[in-house]
Amino acid sequence: SGRPVFFQTAGEIPQTENWKKVISALGISEYHPIVNGGGSYIDPIPETVNAKFPEGIFEVRYAGYSFEFPGSEDAGKYSEGHILNCIHPSSLDAETEVLLTGMTVVSDGGRHDDGFGDETALILKRGSVYFVNGGYMHLDSSSILANIMLSVSGNASNDAVYNRPSYGYLTVRDEIAVFFAPYDVEVSISLNKNLTEVIEFDENGDKVMPGVKVDDGNLYGTVGRFHLVVVTADRDGGELG
Repeated sequence: SGRPVFFQTAGEIPQTENWKKVISALGISEYHPIVNGGGSYIDPIPETVNAKFPEGIFEVRYAGYSFEFPGSEDAGKYSEGHILNCIHPSSLDAETEVLLTGMTVVSDGGRHDDGFGDETALILKRGSVYFVNGGYMHLDSSSILANIMLSVSGNASNDAVYNRPSYGYLTVRDEIAVFFAPYDVEVSISLNKNLTEVIEFDENGDKVMPGVKVDDGNLYGTVGRFHLVVVTADRDGGELG
């Protein structure tokens, strides 16, 4: 149909007939699943990647965290069971476009014969079919995906949502945009130009002086930890909250 379709696996690419069709459509002729099956802190998924945004090239966290871990000291570090499908860019079909690459890594930065330490395609496309590689992805990487999805949506007024990576949760509708920050974060986000009124609430739900401004559809500044920013169209003096 030509409509964009995104695929992602939580682990190894399945050896099923339907997935064989997907792999063929993506122009992937070979791949090598690499798994952390023993070392608690060895992660095959790249910790960070360099990604292009309108404001420049930024280092973005890519590997996410496991929510199951043996003890509290392992929180945010435990990666046993993480899987990545190592796809060498040079092995791809000539019509396949690699949108993002990274290096599979180990804790000591060494190289291994089992695929650790190799360059791999992380986000790729062929025609209107996309593949996102890595089951445990950090929230930071969602800004990369959001920009890609907007570019193929067919109804975007901007080329990007995120002018730079911004860690947080963003929801956008025609008449309102809402951003929640898990911690202090610098933001630069493109919104509909009719959204001009900014309201910010702190972690207690109290209205505070906004740390961000909106100018010609661009929301920029600092959002405090656990703060909620609401941007609306001008309501002729009406207030929210």
